[in-house]
Amino acid sequence: MVINRPLKSALERKAYSVITDTLRTTSTPDLPEEMRWLATYEEMGWSQLPEAFWGRYAVVGDSREDAMAWVDPALAAALDAWPAPAPSAEVPFLLLLTRGKAYLRMERSPPDMGTLQHALQVFTTACESALKAFSSRA
Repeated sequence: MVINRPLKSALERKAYSVITDTLRTTSTPDLPEEMRWLATYEEMGWSQLPEAFWGRYAVVGDSREDAMAWVDPALAAALDAWPAPAPSAEVPFLLLLTRGKAYLRMERSPPDMGTLQHALQVFTTACESALKAFSSRA
């Protein structure tokens, strides 16, 4: 999962408050999948991607090797190249690859055509990277 840092922080705070509720001490299936991932898996990083990428996004998953294969330099470059007026780092953004499916969720703010076209390019690049990295496993 690639998630922007402000959304990651907000979801972690919410997951912590839900899980530590006085009536519950474990994760529940009604938590969104992203919140369960944040509670279960560690954030990872590697030096092949630029510091600007790591300043804006976090990568969370169960396998460092899989994350490195999926979030390659082309995907990182697409994630860092938002056209003006670019969504700020605070605009919620999530790119998820799980069970053979890719998901992109983001707030459309501002709702301009350039941002939407670039979001499509990011999603296409993420799908192509996943196919390249994992198609031999099928």
